[in-house]
Amino acid sequence: MLVAVNTLGIKPGWGGGEELYLREVFAQIDEIQRATEFVLITDADNFESFNGLERIKVKGPLGLSRAIFKCKADALFSPMRTAPRNSSVPLILLVMELYSLNKDKAPKRLFGQSPLKKAKETLREAVAIVVPSEFIKRELLERFEVPLNKTVVAPLGVSEEFAIPQNCIVEKPYFLVVGRISERKNIPMLLEAFERVSSDFPHNLVVVGQPSELEPEDWGPRVVRIDRLGTTQLAGLYQHSDLVICPSRYEGSGVLVLEALKAGARVAVGRVGGITEVAGDAPIFFNPESVDSLVGAMRRAVGESAADRARRLRSAKQVTHDFTWENTALQTLSAFRRVIASD
Repeated sequence: MLVAVNTLGIKPGWGGGEELYLREVFAQIDEIQRATEFVLITDADNFESFNGLERIKVKGPLGLSRAIFKCKADALFSPMRTAPRNSSVPLILLVMELYSLNKDKAPKRLFGQSPLKKAKETLREAVAIVVPSEFIKRELLERFEVPLNKTVVAPLGVSEEFAIPQNCIVEKPYFLVVGRISERKNIPMLLEAFERVSSDFPHNLVVVGQPSELEPEDWGPRVVRIDRLGTTQLAGLYQHSDLVICPSRYEGSGVLVLEALKAGARVAVGRVGGITEVAGDAPIFFNPESVDSLVGAMRRAVGESAADRARRLRSAKQVTHDFTWENTALQTLSAFRRVIASD
């Protein structure tokens, strides 16, 4: 079976969970077996970044349809946000999150189809849907009435590279936040909490992630802002931080928490989305709607005893053990096999 993979619109280094998933999973599939082959449909921006994988460069959605026909693909695997309407071959979707489709978050359209309506139709058309967590699977059922047997849960893996000791590229001590600046990342609450504790602790706040229109005009004098880093440098930041904070109101996969735990970092998170599925009892939990709760988590982390710290490290090692990209690839292959079963 030949699967065409839609990577249109994924900018190298800025693709978030979708880019991470596609790069890691298809590298693994190529090693695991040869029965399922794939070809990446790329655009001019990301063609070179997928060097080493079979790929075709096209221009826009029309080029995608032509490429599928030309290479005689048996199925199309696509992120939901860029999936074509009325695919000429069986469609397998990748759905990393649904937060952007909340009624008060999805952009309104004066003309054409709304994102919410397009999502409903695309989900209905799909033969199978790959999601990173049981949380997203339940969300699809509750919000879009997607049958449970149509969804394949493929939790994201975490690279062993995060566990390899690395140097630190910033001055210590510091708290660390990683992820694209967005509404769901809850940055205003984070900054308020940091301001409250800044007089008590010498820590800086290091913020790593893709900027957006929601970027604060002034982060403050003790905030170190970094747009993006390679895995080695990011691993070093995780490893040398006193606390990795995930202030999000919503997380589809919890992969950033997995990375931090793999690196042996102390982590503070809310019990939201897919985080509880991957984190176990390793993090310090707080209420992401309460500044007081986050302040308490930060103080608790800095004052944590050596015994509690050692217990969290043991728990982190246990919970990250099974989250490998090989397992993610195997689950993804099970979605591809549904195309054969549907013939």
